[in-house]
Amino acid sequence: KKYASHRKHEDKEGKEEENYPDDIPETQQ
Repeated sequence: KKYASHRKHEDKEGKEEENYPDDIPETQQ
């Protein structure tokens, strides 16, 4: 779980992927 792109791959979660913008690491949030 490093980038938002990977979050969209886990769209089964649904709630997580919409929390992170595209191409932006959640570490820089």
